[in-house]
Amino acid sequence: MDEAIVGLGKPPYVIPPPPGTDDVYFGGDVGQWAKVAHSLKARYYIHLIKRDGGYAQKALDQIPFAIAANSDEPDCPFQSNQNNSNPYYLFGIGRPGTMVMAPSFVTMLTNRNDPRKGKIVHTNNTSYFNSGNSNLFWVQSTSAIPLISFSEVKFIEAEARLRTGDVAGAETALAEAIGANMDKMNVDGTAYLSARGNFTGLATAQEQLERIIEEKYVAMYAQAASEVWVDYRRTGFPAIAPIPNGEAAGLNPGGQIPRRFIYPISERQTNEANLTSAKSRQGGDLMNADLWAFKN
Repeated sequence: MDEAIVGLGKPPYVIPPPPGTDDVYFGGDVGQWAKVAHSLKARYYIHLIKRDGGYAQKALDQIPFAIAANSDEPDCPFQSNQNNSNPYYLFGIGRPGTMVMAPSFVTMLTNRNDPRKGKIVHTNNTSYFNSGNSNLFWVQSTSAIPLISFSEVKFIEAEARLRTGDVAGAETALAEAIGANMDKMNVDGTAYLSARGNFTGLATAQEQLERIIEEKYVAMYAQAASEVWVDYRRTGFPAIAPIPNGEAAGLNPGGQIPRRFIYPISERQTNEANLTSAKSRQGGDLMNADLWAFKN
């Protein structure tokens, strides 16, 4: 990211010419890409917060240079044809009923009167997709998906401020993060923000962190599932329960929510010595073993 930021700040080449319409995100606007690079740096500093508490401040240092509005987002565009449509849409068309909403997630949206529910879940409270439901925000054929969103940047800021002792600043950033997601989905979040966009009644930093991560969990729906998994592995939030009898053929002893992917069989077949060494350093390679970044 550092090299990218430096490179993006240099004068453009004449030959070859700078990107234009072939840059489907920003049309060749390198300034916008520099904002994205700073945003990603903030994300990756937060990834490593368990290894170095100082990374909270380093994440904060990126915020003034990061994307600062929904209009700054690097939205991947999709088209209304079979080859270039939104991937969630294509999955729903090609594999109807294969993927459904987690009941715990739907219950969370319902119990909190979340105005985004009708934009996320089909009216049957089970389906994430229905080809006849034009209200579903993320799964239309042309629904854009951001590489990183403005709301994510604000959630990162909220967490980083909380970790550096700026509770008031964290609360402000939390409200801005939720509000940005509401605005993007074109819903009125006034009542929800009054109830959830603050730390009212939350006495401890841990409770406040849980509020931030839980709200981030909802806002990140359909945008970056891997980031939700990272947040869960490093914070324990949201406090979701593993599926009963979830152990899979000895690969996940105890059946807990997986902490990592296992190495592919190709590594075992072609790189055994290095794999054995890595497993020894990491304390194992099954799905219940933490990666280095998330170890206590």
